[in-house]
Amino acid sequence: MPSWVPIVQESSVLAGVVWESIDAIAAALCQPDSRLFEMEHHCNLALFFAYLARARKDRTYAERAIEHLNAAIEGTGPQSSFALYGGLCGLGWTAKHILYVLDGNQTSIFGQPYFHEYSQLIEQNHSQLTQEIDAHLIAQLHAYPRSWPYDLISGLVGFGIYFLEGHDFLGSDGIELIVNLLEAAAERTPSGARWRTSPEYMSALERQHNSEGFYNLGVAHGIPGVLFFLAKVAAIGVLKERASRLLNEGFEWLVSQEKRGCRLVRFDLWNRSSLPTPSRLAWCYNDLGIAAVMVHISRLTLDPKHYIFAHDLLEHCINVASNLVSPDAALCHGAAGVAHIMNRAYQENEDPRCLNIALTYIRRVLEMRKPGTGVGGYSRPVSKSAGHATQDTDPRFLSGAVGVALALLSAVTSIEPRWDRLMLLS
Repeated sequence: MPSWVPIVQESSVLAGVVWESIDAIAAALCQPDSRLFEMEHHCNLALFFAYLARARKDRTYAERAIEHLNAAIEGTGPQSSFALYGGLCGLGWTAKHILYVLDGNQTSIFGQPYFHEYSQLIEQNHSQLTQEIDAHLIAQLHAYPRSWPYDLISGLVGFGIYFLEGHDFLGSDGIELIVNLLEAAAERTPSGARWRTSPEYMSALERQHNSEGFYNLGVAHGIPGVLFFLAKVAAIGVLKERASRLLNEGFEWLVSQEKRGCRLVRFDLWNRSSLPTPSRLAWCYNDLGIAAVMVHISRLTLDPKHYIFAHDLLEHCINVASNLVSPDAALCHGAAGVAHIMNRAYQENEDPRCLNIALTYIRRVLEMRKPGTGVGGYSRPVSKSAGHATQDTDPRFLSGAVGVALALLSAVTSIEPRWDRLMLLS
């Protein structure tokens, strides 16, 4: 099988509906919007327009990608966090990644490498940006309190994913610091190693049920992200023995939290959760995200224990997929995320069941679209008052229309969606 194949055939009716949805999102995102002044929004739009430029071979979209990247840079300031999602690491990751997407070594157009001038522009203008982020982040890591978050979205794992994107010498220094901090923060138990989320980094609902902190089992904010980062670090040979040892200790603890025999969902939101676990497949929490991340860990480590656990959990997800629903279309916990994870699983294992689930969830995404509302027809339900649900216009990557559009692009084009490295999916 080629490196990436479209699962929606170009000549099909479904392909036309998919492209209609993508183009509607693009048209909406091309409109001026005062709400898009945040750095995170500009990074998300830069990522989307770069991939759309590749897909459509359209220089206008490439220019939009550069414009949003520059706007994101202009939006930085003394109060900017280092978070991978919404902070300086996210900005640096996006700049590095767009350089790949618009690389002049890609397929040519009009007899010349298309977008070559854009990749050169990014490389010339933004290399200093990433060098400055690296230097400031490394200084921050030297003074990093143990109680600070360790997660993918806003903490140590996210910093590590930034350093791993376009890994270089300075990145190795940062990676070593992160491994040291994760090692120092690990709590050793008879079941293995775990990482505690402090109350100040928890939502009000989480604090209500875990006043002293808790141990998060999801990819977005929890321990599976730590395991992925450690596996990547060991694979590139940085502190290999220590990273591998810590990975295996964390893996043993994670496995000990599985509720074997459960019909639908085997992993709670956090350890010993007093809340009912949502019965859905999702990237951020529950079984599918853990399975997807562990599949890639098993490829990096070649450890039979990792392989057996990952594929058993993925098999479970495949078997229950038809019995579960998605609350919205988003990548994070919605139908687009399930579709994309199953699409990637199909690309890697050629299991027709993964293909069928991916296509089923793509259709669910399209069914959720309501033209004339939200961003290109996609809105996020946020609350209910007086018996009426209110809708939120959300353009973002994880929770909104940008993520939906990227997942749909991955289904209908042959461009490998390496943007999902932000989600630890490749």
